[in-house]
This record gives sequence, C-alpha cells and structure tokens, in this order.
Amino acid sequence: MLAACVSCSKNTGRQSATGQVTIDGQPIDKGSIMFLPLDGESIKTGGPIVGGKYDIPAEKGPVAGKHRVLCFWEKDTGKTYVDRDSGDVYPVRKEGLPKIYQTEQSPLEVDFSSKAKTYDFQLKSDADKK
Repeated sequence: MLAACVSCSKNTGRQSATGQVTIDGQPIDKGSIMFLPLDGESIKTGGPIVGGKYDIPAEKGPVAGKHRVLCFWEKDTGKTYVDRDSGDVYPVRKEGLPKIYQTEQSPLEVDFSSKAKTYDFQLKSDADKK
C-alpha cells in the first residue's frame, strides 16, 4: 500500500534554493527575495531573508530555468514607534535597497538548471547610479 502512495506523488520540478544576500558586503538583516521566471509561465517564488540568509525548501522553490531576482530590505532606521493599543515599542523600518533590485529591470539573474543549490547575491548601494 505504501508503494502505491509513493508512486502517486507528483514531481513538481521545484527545487530548493539557499544562499546569502549582502549589501556592500554586509548581510541584509531582514528582507525578502523573489524569483521571477523569465519564461513568463512558470511559478514565481521567494522567501524571507533573515540574518543575510534565505532558505527556500523544494516544495516551495523555483522550477528549472532562468529567473530574474528581486530583493527587498526592511532596513532599521534607528527610530521606534509605540503601538497606541498595546504600548509595545517597535523599530521603524524602510526599504533600504536601490529601486533597481525591486523591479523587473533588476540586473540579478540566476539559472536554476544547474546542479548548484546555493545562490549568493552581492548587492551594491550605488546600483541605481550606473
């Protein structure tokens, strides 16, 4: 019976992806990464960046092929705000990356057809000025 269930499982073609994301050599502490398939037909995917690292499991990962990479960074501004209802204090965050990394014109691209499982991205704060 178990063999029958295993043979029924569907291979989605998705794969895991892991790596580091830095800005000017420093890890992005809190943000997100998104992979947009260049074929325009496959599934978009992504996940959180925590402590400069992301780790997307195969069941939620990208399919084989070339993808545009978008990155977002919730940069700590050093300011805080107080929630009016609870009185809790939270850090104020704002987008910290150049806009080019958040659009479909992003210079970041990756090919998930290779055997690699780790994909690192070194971002530059002056990317919009080039």
